[in-house]
Formats: sequence, C-alpha cells, structure tokens
Amino acid sequence: TCGGSGVVVTGAGNKIVNVSVRTCFNGFQIGGAKTKIERGVAVQNVNEGFVVLAGGAKTQIKQSYAYNNAQDGFQIDGDGSKVAGVVAHDNNSAGIRVGAAKVKLSEVLALENGGDGIVVVGAGAKLQRVFSVQNTQRDIALDGTGAKLKQGTTVGIGGLASIWITGNGNGVDKTTAGFGFNNLYIAGDQNKAQRVLSVGSAEAGIDLGLTASDNSLKKSFATFSGNVGIRASGGSSSNEIKENTASDSIAPFDLFEGNPGCGTNVWQKNGGVANDACID
Repeated sequence: TCGGSGVVVTGAGNKIVNVSVRTCFNGFQIGGAKTKIERGVAVQNVNEGFVVLAGGAKTQIKQSYAYNNAQDGFQIDGDGSKVAGVVAHDNNSAGIRVGAAKVKLSEVLALENGGDGIVVVGAGAKLQRVFSVQNTQRDIALDGTGAKLKQGTTVGIGGLASIWITGNGNGVDKTTAGFGFNNLYIAGDQNKAQRVLSVGSAEAGIDLGLTASDNSLKKSFATFSGNVGIRASGGSSSNEIKENTASDSIAPFDLFEGNPGCGTNVWQKNGGVANDACID
C-alpha cells in the first residue's frame, strides 16, 4: 500500500516482473519508453490500475491483471504500445482505454467493468482475439479512426450496443457479438464490417444508425434479434449492405430500411424477410 502511485517509471527500457500494487493512486504509472511489464497486478487503486503516459511509447504489458480500480483498469496513451494476455475486471470506469496511436491489443479480456469494456480513441489500433463481457456500457467501442477488430467476442447485458462504432474508417472482421441492445451499431462513416455474427440482441442485431454514411456491411448474419435483424436507419446514406442474412427476428421483418425506397443505401443479395421492395 502507498500514498502515491505504486510503481513509477520515467526512464526508458525498464522491465518489471511479478509486482502487485494495491490501494495506491495509480498502480503502475509508465512514462518511459519501451517499458516491459509482465505478470503485474493492480487492485483497488484510487485512480487507474495501469496508466501508460504519452512518454511511454512502445510499452509492452503482458499477462497482467487490473481489478476493482476506481477509474480504468488499463489506460494506454503511449503510441505503439502492445497489450497482450491481460484481464481487466470490475473496474469502475473502462476496462481498457486506448488513447494512443497504433496500439495492439491481443488475447485480452474486459469483464464486468462499470464503463466500457474496451474503448479505442487513438488512430490505427489493432485488436485481435479480444473478449469483452457484460460491461455496463459498451463492450467494444471504436471511437477513433483506422482501428481493425478481428476475431473479437462480446457478450452484452442489453444496456448499450455490444460493439459501437462512432469513428471513421474502422474495420470489423470475423467477430461474434451477443446479447447487447444492438450487437453492432455503426454511427460513423467509411467503416467496413464483414463476417459478423449477431445473436440475441435486445433491439436490432446490426444497425446502421441515422448518421451512418458510406459504410460497408458484408457476409454477416443476425439471428434471434429482439427487433429486426439488420437495419439501415432513416437518415443513413450511401451504405452498401451486401450478402448478409437475418433470421428468427422478433419483428415482422429481418431486414429493415428506414429511408423511403432505400434512399442512397444499396442492398444486394441479402437473405431474410424485408420491409421494402428496394431491398435485394
């Protein structure tokens, strides 16, 4: 235990292994570049569990655990950092928050956090084999630009969208989302989603929101949706919706277009009961 931050790194190239910090300000505060942390544990700190400052570029955090911290479990503001094999559980705010550019997350779990599970604001992030389960807000949020999410899995609790994209130019591929309000909600522009499986949403399974423009949704499947399976909301424009399937929706329609005559949205080769003849 301590009054300030538990572990503070200001110089470059340090390595920290098998260290646990409890009830400090920040558990680990990294300001030096190319720091390596392995098997670190941050529990019940009054601010962040792990925080990588802008000066901590290319930091690596592996096989570490952040539990019940008052803010984020992991806050990554160092460009080019890598986070792998970590668990963020029951933190009061986000499980993992990425503000830096070109950060890589792999094989991480965000579980039952009080805010978002994983939220990405920085540009060019790569997320692969990430799991986000039953967080109070969004399970995975892509709020920046150019992020790539591949082989992700989310299990929501029906409060907000399981995967929420407000940024532009992001990509989602081979990802499964279940039991959110919407399992995939796209509000930004020029995003690409393909091979997404949506199961058991409270509302629409996959929703292109009213501000969504120039997005692409392909080869995805929505089933057992609480409303429609796949929807292009009224106001959405110039979206390509191609080779998708929706089934077993609670609503009378599996595929739903909110603009008269589809507006500028293009539906091609989709399967399911549609609300408008413009949907192919």
